[in-house]
Amino acid sequence: MMKADRPIFFIGFGRSGSTHIFHVFSFHPALAWLSRLGDEHPDRMWLNTLVLRAFGVNALADLVARKIPAREGWRYWDAHFPGFSEPFRDLRRDDVSPFVRAAMERAVARIATPPRDRVLVKLTGWPRIAFLEEIFPDAKFVHILRDGRAVTSSLVQTEFWRGWKGPSHWQWGPLSPQQEAAWERWDHSFIALAAIQWQKFIDAMSTARQGVRNLLEVKYEDICEAPEAAFRRIAEFCEVDWHPTLQAKIARSEFRNTNYKWKRDLTERQQEMLEDLLGPLCRELGYA
Repeated sequence: MMKADRPIFFIGFGRSGSTHIFHVFSFHPALAWLSRLGDEHPDRMWLNTLVLRAFGVNALADLVARKIPAREGWRYWDAHFPGFSEPFRDLRRDDVSPFVRAAMERAVARIATPPRDRVLVKLTGWPRIAFLEEIFPDAKFVHILRDGRAVTSSLVQTEFWRGWKGPSHWQWGPLSPQQEAAWERWDHSFIALAAIQWQKFIDAMSTARQGVRNLLEVKYEDICEAPEAAFRRIAEFCEVDWHPTLQAKIARSEFRNTNYKWKRDLTERQQEMLEDLLGPLCRELGYA
């Protein structure tokens, strides 16, 4: 079994565009990743290896990407460390025990296969970056950031959002007194709750990134504006050579900034709500 060398973790809140960016970057021939088969059959990683080999054939790459796509692989990670996918708070350095360290090292190493010796992983939900760096000190973390107002509007339209049952039934822990008061101020609106959820992620990222050495933050909007420049920046940070295969994939991929939709899809009152809850934080992060 290969030892994981500088694993790459793409981190992002759901609906931030990280899936598309992750899929495009996965076309780099030096990278190994979890496919649907690897996720569904964590005890048969030879299936994942076969997928990666087929993906390496240029004529098959797009077909494999459609039929057996790269995944976050929650079943795979939980098979090695139960609880990794849905902790009620962010995973921290002090959550790493000798057992957890060995299990996670084994999980990442099993994905790698010659010549794909760099492992690429995408994770949403809690950042987990301090926890992962404790296990993989040479890891590279790429945070995909998007305007929280657009994220909130998109999140409540998904089938996987759990906020409809309230914060006692999701994986984001209890609301702070300030968050509870804000939610009450907006009459327990679901839009407000989704906005608070994004807030919780940004707060967790702000805490977790302290002391993390290799972290690059890239805005979804900047990638849409200049895709190749953004991907070159990511590749350089991750210490992978620029490759014609990746460049060709970027050229035939579409990157559209759809942030305008949040104003189209929400009422004026709901827009006012997001400005009240997220406006200052968004401006702090560089959003107008």
